[in-house]
Amino acid sequence: MSQSSSKEEITKKGTGQSRAGLAWAVVTWGRLFLGLGLIGEGASLYAHAQTHVDGPAWTIGAGAALLGALLTLSGVRAIQARNRAAQMGGEPAMPKLGAILVYKYQVLTEGQLEQALEEQREEPEKGRRLGEILLAMGFIGEADLEKALEFQQAQAKPRQAPRRGWTHRIWARKPN
Repeated sequence: MSQSSSKEEITKKGTGQSRAGLAWAVVTWGRLFLGLGLIGEGASLYAHAQTHVDGPAWTIGAGAALLGALLTLSGVRAIQARNRAAQMGGEPAMPKLGAILVYKYQVLTEGQLEQALEEQREEPEKGRRLGEILLAMGFIGEADLEKALEFQQAQAKPRQAPRRGWTHRIWARKPN
């Protein structure tokens, strides 16, 4: 695999993730706003049909309001599910080393960090860590790196295991 094709794959992967996030946001917020609009219009039609129109026209208004409520509820539940997923494991387990060096200890500038990250992206097959690159470029000293790594380790959040319900206990039993 050539270097240019690996860069294209990395770019495609990043674009796909951002497009998926954008699509999720458009669909979810679309459900919310469409649902709220249907609730308002349906309730208005229902009220008008009840007072001014003879016949079954009020059912259209009631149905539209109900459909709007369901759409709104599904949008709210999608947002709640995404928030729960982020709390359970979407966050990084450790704070980023670059952020610690730039903002906590201020031994590195944002420009220097960006240069090091660019070098790391240019040669992903080498698998060099950011700390190694920063040392090689002469942006930080070993003492700064050790101090930042110790802080990073101390701030690490343990990942929570997903909760298992009563069905897991049944299926996890060993056969006799």
